[in-house]
Amino acid sequence: QPEIQGRVEYLKKYLTRANSSKEAYVLHLTLFTLLIENVSLFSQFLIIKLFRKEKNMFIDIESGINATQKEELIHAMFGAYLINKIKEEYPEWFTAEFYDKINKACKKAYEAECKIVDWIFDNQDLDFVTREEVKEFIRLRVNDSLSMVGGKPMFEIDWKKLERCEFFITEIYAFVRNDFFNNKSANYTKRAKSVTA
Repeated sequence: QPEIQGRVEYLKKYLTRANSSKEAYVLHLTLFTLLIENVSLFSQFLIIKLFRKEKNMFIDIESGINATQKEELIHAMFGAYLINKIKEEYPEWFTAEFYDKINKACKKAYEAECKIVDWIFDNQDLDFVTREEVKEFIRLRVNDSLSMVGGKPMFEIDWKKLERCEFFITEIYAFVRNDFFNNKSANYTKRAKSVTA
C-alpha cells in the first residue's frame, strides 16, 4: 500500500546511517523517539478508541491498544530523558541546524501520517470523527514531541478540532486502573493447553 510505504520510508531513513558520528547518532535517536515512539501509531490508536467510545466496537482491540499506548509513551519519555541528558553533556551538538533537521523530518513524517489517515478514512469523514480532527491530533503529538527535546512547536493548534479527542489526550498521560467488573482478560496464546500437576 503506497500510503503505508510512505511511513516505512521515513521510518527506515531514521534508522540508517546513524553510526556515522556521535552527533548523527543523537539526531537519529531523537527522530526515532519523536516520530516512531510518540507519533506514528497514536492517530490509529485514537481512531480505534473513538470507535470503542462512540460505537462500542473494537472492544478486544482496545485492550491491546491500552497496553501498547502506555508502552510507546514510556519509550518516548525515556528517549526524551536520554536526549536531554546528552544535551546537558554536549550542548554544542544541539544547534539551530540540528533542530532544523528535526523540523524538516517532522514535516515529512506529518505529511506521510496524513496520507495514512486519508487512506484509513477512504477520503470520507465519519459521523463521530473527521479526518481533520485526527490530523489536528497528529499536529499536537508532533508539537508535544518537539517540546520534549527542547524544540519549538511547529504547528498552530486549533483546540476546537480536538474537542472529540480530549478524552484520549487525557488518557495518554493518565494513570489507569482496570475496572474489575468490566475487564476482559487478554490471552496471548492460541490453542494453549492447560498444565496440571
